[in-house]
Amino acid sequence: MRLFLGIDGGQTATKSILADSSGRVLGAGRGGPAIHLKDGATREHVRRSLYEAIHEALGQAGLPDTTEIAFAFLGFSGVSGPEAPAAKTYCKVVQEQFAVRSIFIDHDARTALAGAIPSMTGAVAIAGTGSIAFAMNASGASARAGGWGYLLGDPGSAYEIGRQALASVALAHDGAGPATLLSSLLLQALSIQDAVEMTQAIYRDESPKLRIAGVCPTVAAAAASGDKVAVSIFEEAGRGLGSMACAAVRRLTPPPSFTFSGVGGVFESGELLWHPYREFVLSEYPQAQVAAPVFPPVVGALMLAFRKGGVDTPQEWLERIRRSYDAAGLTAP
Repeated sequence: MRLFLGIDGGQTATKSILADSSGRVLGAGRGGPAIHLKDGATREHVRRSLYEAIHEALGQAGLPDTTEIAFAFLGFSGVSGPEAPAAKTYCKVVQEQFAVRSIFIDHDARTALAGAIPSMTGAVAIAGTGSIAFAMNASGASARAGGWGYLLGDPGSAYEIGRQALASVALAHDGAGPATLLSSLLLQALSIQDAVEMTQAIYRDESPKLRIAGVCPTVAAAAASGDKVAVSIFEEAGRGLGSMACAAVRRLTPPPSFTFSGVGGVFESGELLWHPYREFVLSEYPQAQVAAPVFPPVVGALMLAFRKGGVDTPQEWLERIRRSYDAAGLTAP
């Protein structure tokens, strides 16, 4: 029995999925975040995250860690491509701990597209802690937009939504901006009593980026309640993601008629984000289709592992994956 492994490494968590060559999902796992490699400490952190994710998937399948995995595909946030130094380190870390015969890696936008649009002809916006857009046409040409990181701009990301929300609370406190429900909700989310305590809560946090991104669900709750400030933040986020996706498509010449999709935790806010995203895309490409993702990125990584292993993935195979995925309690979006 040949085994195939998909890994989705993001800034919030590392996810894994294991299947046999028939498309039957055997197990899935989750580990810590795939933080960017900077030194020995971050390498050890990533090593632990990958071990947790793969070990859990093998354990669910009833297999020991020594089991041979034929093909693995890793999609990692912050990896610029297969030949990047970080990419080689991630692969080495996996092979130090597990028996993987053939291992491949690329940026997480490619695995996101493979899951969201299995034909891989289309464009996907990823809105997690950070944001990026990726597009590919029928000939295999691809283009990216965004992905510059939180300091240079991550429109539509959980970080940017959280940052704008906290800034709005500061403006409201100073009387320089409109009153907003965010003032009370974010103080509660940060476990503080007054807006003046926000600076300590954020700047003294060990990981301020993740702390700021972590308030995104609270901003979504305020927007769902009709708070105008929160709603406008999500509208800007959706337009920003749409702009990135369209920019990626424009880089493909000539731009084909695409299907657009979106993945990542921020898209789980539903129409708060999907509506402005869809509106922007259709304003640029009126004939486009904007569709919910077929599978999450971790299944996209698994599908790329199958393709690297020479396994054909026709529509009936995709249906088998979906049934198996759902039966394992890992309901696809």
